[in-house]
Amino acid sequence: MYDATQKLADKILADSDRCVMCGLCLPHCPTFNVKHNEADSPRGRILLAKALAQQQLQADENVRDHIESCLHCLHCERVCPAQVAFGELIDNSRYYLAKKRQATPLPRWLKLLIASHKLCLIIALFIRLYQGSGMQSWLRRRAFFQRLSIASWDAMLPQWSHLPSKRTSERIDSKDKTVALFSGCVGAICDQNTLQVAEKLLNAAGFKIRSNKQYCCGAIHQHSGNLAYARQLMQKNTKAFPTNMPIVSCASGCGCRLEKYNNELSANHYDIHRFLLKHVQQLNFRELPETVALHTPCSMQNVLKHQQAPIKLLNMIPNLRVVSLKTESGCCGAAGVQILQHQSQGNALADSIIVAMKQSGADILVTSNVGCAMHLRRRIWSRGLNYEVMHPLLLLYRQLQTT
Repeated sequence: MYDATQKLADKILADSDRCVMCGLCLPHCPTFNVKHNEADSPRGRILLAKALAQQQLQADENVRDHIESCLHCLHCERVCPAQVAFGELIDNSRYYLAKKRQATPLPRWLKLLIASHKLCLIIALFIRLYQGSGMQSWLRRRAFFQRLSIASWDAMLPQWSHLPSKRTSERIDSKDKTVALFSGCVGAICDQNTLQVAEKLLNAAGFKIRSNKQYCCGAIHQHSGNLAYARQLMQKNTKAFPTNMPIVSCASGCGCRLEKYNNELSANHYDIHRFLLKHVQQLNFRELPETVALHTPCSMQNVLKHQQAPIKLLNMIPNLRVVSLKTESGCCGAAGVQILQHQSQGNALADSIIVAMKQSGADILVTSNVGCAMHLRRRIWSRGLNYEVMHPLLLLYRQLQTT
């Protein structure tokens, strides 16, 4: 009987047959650069996926680790001469393992968290109170707290900063100047400052923000083998957002997933950097004679392909010097749940970013993805460094000139 699992296996085989095994992708693969193991390269993973689909290989712990440790950075797709759709192939391979009950499940607490909009709001409120009350700053100055394991989780959160309202001369005078701001699940919990400044900058540019109940974009489930639930989240978000209204996202990881929605939502989606570039030319910014280091997330570079947009926005700040961090792979190692499941691999890749950061001479690191920011903050903290990590929008709002 030709069932859904066999159909999925046939899809994996068809996609894997496109690979000509040239190996041009290997030097661009972050995990291969860290482990120097062929099985942790795109070519190696394609061979493993093919063997699994042909039932020539059992998905033991070692095989699962090779498949699941892929960061889905898609640097390999960018350089592949055969145009292998590696991202889709690896997602389908993880889905294949999940259907056979051989995949590593997501932590139960994480599944509950991102599945519940109400729970996200409750935890977001708790974190806001924890940061806004000064408790976070107080604990971070205490030696005993730094020795606790919870300190490494706290290090992933940004330092709370008060964001005063800034008056601008721009007025909202048209119904067409309304946008929906996609907050996501992790962003709504751990990156509230970025969402606040996004709203303030959009207001300054003359746009009104449409608030609505929304759900996780589904990227974590999509890349963890639960394609069915990722589709359910896509359908929920499609119903939640109004049609024919711009939908703006701040996290490039969420933006990538929204771009993959096969409906009107993806057509209306804009990465906030690209959107603001069209509408903030009338705003003025105070000068900042400093150097900042810019980390470009893989999702921004290889999927959204708007890597120049954050640079152009930051260049609107007079006297600001922006240094793009260049590393061998370009990936920081965060990749959604990878920072929970493959920490040693992620730490090695984050260290290469930190080395480039030191060479830049900057004290501020800006990045456009909430997962990258959280991962880099924790690694910077664990190495006893004091770099500030923030979204480009936060720096932009700090320097916004009031009227």
